[in-house]
Amino acid sequence: MHRSHTVIEIFAAAFVAGCAPAKGPGVWTGDADDPTDAETGGDVETGAATSIDPEPDPDGESGEVTGMDPGGSDDGTEDTGEPTHPQDGYCAEGDIAWAFCQDFDGLGDAGPVPLDLEGTGLRHYLYGHSKIEGVSCEVSQDCDPYFEGGEMFTNGEDSSFGWSAIRPEQPFDFAGREGHLRFTTTFNTWGRMHLGIILTPLATNSMPDNRRFVEYDGGPTIGAVNAAPALALKAFRTAGRGGGAVADLQVWNGGQLTQSSDVDDQLVIGFDTTVRHDVDVYVSRTHVRLDMDGETILDKELADIGFDRAYVNLASLSYNAMKEEGIPHTKQANTTSWDNIAFDGPVLGRNALTPDGMQDVLFRAHAVSGCTVAGVAAEGPLITFYQNTWIGWTARVPADAGEITADDIQCTLNDWPRNDEPQWGSIQIVEPG
Repeated sequence: MHRSHTVIEIFAAAFVAGCAPAKGPGVWTGDADDPTDAETGGDVETGAATSIDPEPDPDGESGEVTGMDPGGSDDGTEDTGEPTHPQDGYCAEGDIAWAFCQDFDGLGDAGPVPLDLEGTGLRHYLYGHSKIEGVSCEVSQDCDPYFEGGEMFTNGEDSSFGWSAIRPEQPFDFAGREGHLRFTTTFNTWGRMHLGIILTPLATNSMPDNRRFVEYDGGPTIGAVNAAPALALKAFRTAGRGGGAVADLQVWNGGQLTQSSDVDDQLVIGFDTTVRHDVDVYVSRTHVRLDMDGETILDKELADIGFDRAYVNLASLSYNAMKEEGIPHTKQANTTSWDNIAFDGPVLGRNALTPDGMQDVLFRAHAVSGCTVAGVAAEGPLITFYQNTWIGWTARVPADAGEITADDIQCTLNDWPRNDEPQWGSIQIVEPG
């Protein structure tokens, strides 16, 4: 039986200057070796906002609840998180019995259409460090995701650090075996705009920074946005090697970079941003391999990464991409296509890594630390650098805690030189449909 976990949809904003200090730092509380007991999932999530005023409501209201439970079913039927719209393209072909498969067949066939993830089994997050919603998108002008010709397109272009990420609601289970994840993409990436493949048992809307591994103020390595374990593959096209596709590897735990490798090999694919490429990832707790168009560009033995069921995040990651020289700075070059996303293994329910009787609350906050949700310590950034940007936090609270709003979140407002910004101390809770 595939158990579905409730997702509550909330839109709220609150100004938290002067909030009570949180009860202790946010730490990873999941058991990475036994996701059934304490991983994450059945979320109250916070993703891309629609229209939220970060200023205090003059009437003291924290925000308006605009929707409830967009995915879970209350009529006794099971919700496995599998796509419900017709999958008669790639997903209906071949001999592999995928646990999850999404080919976007029939979406945007008549031309570009705005993203509507109803029935796709996916969530999407468009965020950056400097804004409450979206990315700065100065060159592309329009970085909203869309469907066209049976594909999904994303653009994370940002003058700071930004990301446009896809996450299947169904977790990827590779326990006791080597799991297989695959997708097709234009691979429109560069040294400052990466394609991220991030596996983590934490349901999060924040992606690891794609800057290099530099210590910040003697604390954890830049890149860790929480203490949860994660395996991050970051692939990009090189401008100076004939358009070579390369990838590097990061393994995170406890906010620390525990394993890493630089570029292993490369496949020269040229600079045509319209050509589609097949990407295959094979992963176990102790090994990972990344192939592009059937050629291996990364193959690494690993120390045990500490988990074998995880959420898959596929992301366009941008760190001030317009600074890069020798590449076209156009909307087309910044936009990546995604198609035929699939992984094998057992079929798990949507948000299945949350224990029964619990829910995971995801929220974004600006320039705060030590947050709690309904008295429960939230999992968030461990270093000052990220605590003073827009960043995601997660807290696991009892499902019977009732409706969670920004009034239930308590944080410490950080003392920071730029604390005169109007968004200082704002909180956002929102679940993208």
